[in-house]
Amino acid sequence: MENKLQTIKYNFFSVFFVLFFCLQFSLFAEKTDTITFTGFIVNNNVSLPSKTINLNPYNSIFKKYETKIKPDNSFQFKIPVAETEFYEVLYGGFSKSILFSKNEPNPGFKIVLANGKPPEMYITNSFENVAHEILRNNMATLRDTLKGFRASCIADKTICAKYWADLTADYNMHIQQIINDYPKTFTAQVIAPMALCPMLNKQKSPVEQMEKHYFDGINFSDTRLFYTSDIAVKFIGYLNDIADTSRQGRYAFINDMFMKAMGNEEANKKLGLALYNVFSQTNREEYLETMGDWLDTRPWAEEQLPSIVAALKSASKIKAGSIAPEIIASDNKGSMKKLSDVVKNSKLTLAIFWSSDCSHCIEATPEIKKTYEKYHQAGFNIYAASLDANSEQWKKFISDNNLGWTNVNVGQSNPALESYNIKATPSMALIDKKGIIIQRILDVKNLESEIEKVLKAN
Repeated sequence: MENKLQTIKYNFFSVFFVLFFCLQFSLFAEKTDTITFTGFIVNNNVSLPSKTINLNPYNSIFKKYETKIKPDNSFQFKIPVAETEFYEVLYGGFSKSILFSKNEPNPGFKIVLANGKPPEMYITNSFENVAHEILRNNMATLRDTLKGFRASCIADKTICAKYWADLTADYNMHIQQIINDYPKTFTAQVIAPMALCPMLNKQKSPVEQMEKHYFDGINFSDTRLFYTSDIAVKFIGYLNDIADTSRQGRYAFINDMFMKAMGNEEANKKLGLALYNVFSQTNREEYLETMGDWLDTRPWAEEQLPSIVAALKSASKIKAGSIAPEIIASDNKGSMKKLSDVVKNSKLTLAIFWSSDCSHCIEATPEIKKTYEKYHQAGFNIYAASLDANSEQWKKFISDNNLGWTNVNVGQSNPALESYNIKATPSMALIDKKGIIIQRILDVKNLESEIEKVLKAN
């Protein structure tokens, strides 16, 4: 079965997908089935890097599963799944995403270890994941092709119109092929139709057509669209390269999306959460502000979206220009440490919320450490607040990676989590020497340029 299905190697999902694995709010209240997820490790005489393996659902930063690896190198999980749900398999500091479907009650997994190499991870016995890999690869290709779309089309409307009409037609042909080849999968029935692009008229502006029709055919009242993060990927592609980002454009976008929910209360909840997470995790504070303004004019918002409304109000209190809320917690040596003490003794401080079992935190650590070592002597400091429940694992990670900045453990009930509106890890805030937040939603890729900008100004 493994060869027939062309088993899937790890790390094929795009960077936009991984942003959505560690979200706090639960999306699902449907009746669940139990899936038996069995795997084994081929270690090729290599010592196992860990005796346990983890599964994290993408819709929670608190609900996590862990199991011990058996003497025969096998492992097994019993996973509750409504219809389809994403999880992340974490082992030895590496991860792979998997789509569970109740139509496939016994998916398999294989990890192959070799000296000095990242583990190879394969999903087996799953047509669902084969179909989804093909779909996501096509979506990633379109996303990459769309970079600079709006600017290039405005510059040359004539040539651009034919080019994009042909390109989107070719893309849609590939998506339709997935629907035809894997008709019984959730991917083909729900996700692929959502991923289709509008058919473009070669005689009209592609920008205007894409902006107006990019979400045609999507009815958010079908809440199955929110079982996976694919709709978030579609949102991000639109926001990055197609959207009118003026205040009027932002307001119209949010209004149009909720109109597609057709007044369905459950759809409103899931759409509201999806948009909030997209805006939060892609550095779009202006969209969060606009979304808050839009919901303020909707009488149903407080009742149907209380968590989102509260989160937007919290976010408005810690945006750029606000005073950074205090954090007080015990460090890895048992002493109480305040964020304010680090801030007042630094020119610039990065407050970061993370955990040692968050794969994206692990991936970001080397870059953050490199930046810290480069700018620490110039007055840059880090106050790292961990959400780890396992303090020994947290301390070991700090020691193994030689993290010399201030490390505290806030756990999962510290008031700072609410003060900083923490919905995902890693989550960062850049704070100046006066305790003012310079930037609240920060990407590791932009960290160094932001630090340089501030330090040069001072």
